[in-house]
Amino acid sequence: MSLKVNIGGTQRQVTEVYCNIAGVWKKASSVSVNVGGVWKDGALEKLLSYFGKATDFSSARYYTEAGKIGNYALFAGGNTLSGVSSSVVDAYSTSLVRSTPTSLLAGTWGLGSANAGNYLLFAGGFSGTSATAKVVAFNTSLVRTTCSDLSQYRMYLSGASIGGYALFAGGSTGSNESGLYDVDIYNSSLVRSAPTYLLGHRKNLAASSNANYALFAGGEGLTSAIDTVEAYNASLVRSSPSKMIVGRRSLTATNLGEYVLFAGGWKSGTITPSEVDAYNASLVRSNPASLRSAKYNLASTSIGGYAIFAGGAILGGSVSSTQVDTYDLSLVRNIAANLSVGREEISGVSIGDYALIGGGIYRNTQPWPWEQTLQPSVDVYTYNYN
Repeated sequence: MSLKVNIGGTQRQVTEVYCNIAGVWKKASSVSVNVGGVWKDGALEKLLSYFGKATDFSSARYYTEAGKIGNYALFAGGNTLSGVSSSVVDAYSTSLVRSTPTSLLAGTWGLGSANAGNYLLFAGGFSGTSATAKVVAFNTSLVRTTCSDLSQYRMYLSGASIGGYALFAGGSTGSNESGLYDVDIYNSSLVRSAPTYLLGHRKNLAASSNANYALFAGGEGLTSAIDTVEAYNASLVRSSPSKMIVGRRSLTATNLGEYVLFAGGWKSGTITPSEVDAYNASLVRSNPASLRSAKYNLASTSIGGYAIFAGGAILGGSVSSTQVDTYDLSLVRNIAANLSVGREEISGVSIGDYALIGGGIYRNTQPWPWEQTLQPSVDVYTYNYN
């Protein structure tokens, strides 16, 4: 539905609505109309736009893990070109003010994140010279708590939330080790337990949630990229919806309304899929238009009825991607403004009216020697009503 008014016999789209409250005119952020006794959105259309750059990370790094809790978006850990992992946590408020709460227990990258009740948990990862089982939680005041360890130390795991639980699945005990099928859950009191395992071993998988399920998809199995998707409901019962259209690892996932979208990834050799798989709240799969270019290690988040897929590595390409593809609630693909600089192994998270794409590494493989530059930049997207 769209809201129009008749001006001089011509129907014109309403772009802004104001109402008078106690003598003060205020701009409406949404409008509802009553149709047959049912209130429906008056559809002041939201348009995604590039807002600018927030304050840089306190230290440049890639492979950070992002999540949100209360009024804050957090970017935790990460790696550096020297191989020294970072323990830094950068927090951004709904006003994009950056702060640095208590660090992780140690420098860590390749970790997973998920929410449980009033906590945001960061779990596992690679720390020092090996994978770790450590888990920390931040509350809405950004106070850090140390949780029980994972059942198995691991990196390259993924996290998702459902029914007040944080689930951490898959991963590997080392960067060159095969994947695991372990699943750990933490409840809103941060008590750990273990539901049904994944069906197979995998690392570098992706995860996100819709209203009914936490979904874990793709990853690298014992010998190759896989197409399996597994779903856990709020009672932690596991099911297996349709497989993805193509198996892949190093993909990304985000929520969009009733959907979880999985995008990008790396299959094998020189094969980098651009496909997007969408699963609704009934676990029915559909496939909207592919990304404009095939890439992996990209970032994703969602805001204002848009899923955002940004940056990434282009297999066979010489420069990290600057492209940003978006999908609306009808799963129609759109194009947003490019990132300020191309980068891969980046993270995305949304807070308030803003979507943040932060950190990463810029690579240019032509000419030799390769150019590699850590990026502390945080690009910000927001939406306006049209």
